[in-house]
Amino acid sequence: MAIGGLGFLLYRPGLSMLTREVLVATYGVIAAAILYTNLAGCHIKALRRSLSSRGSGMFVTSLYAGAAFGGYLMGSLVTPLGWMRAAEIQMSLLTVIGAICAVFLRESEMSR
Repeated sequence: MAIGGLGFLLYRPGLSMLTREVLVATYGVIAAAILYTNLAGCHIKALRRSLSSRGSGMFVTSLYAGAAFGGYLMGSLVTPLGWMRAAEIQMSLLTVIGAICAVFLRESEMSR
């Protein structure tokens, strides 16, 4: 949920350049170092050992497919809402929706 809040704050008017840079760096560290690593680990842990290499490839594919969908969604939001509002929606609201979906993961069904 914190990353959704950071995404929302990134697009607030009146922020100094230093404040914006700190927010962007924090967002990047959380997304790249924490979320990506944990998502990849959970994705591979959910599979049998014999499928882990395929699972790794599938994870990378799903990551890039999600990025392509995000680009398409951004393009469709920009036309009616403008860049600032579309970016706020994509960086905050969609992040919160993803976090809520993650709550429903069932660790008991992951392989050990």
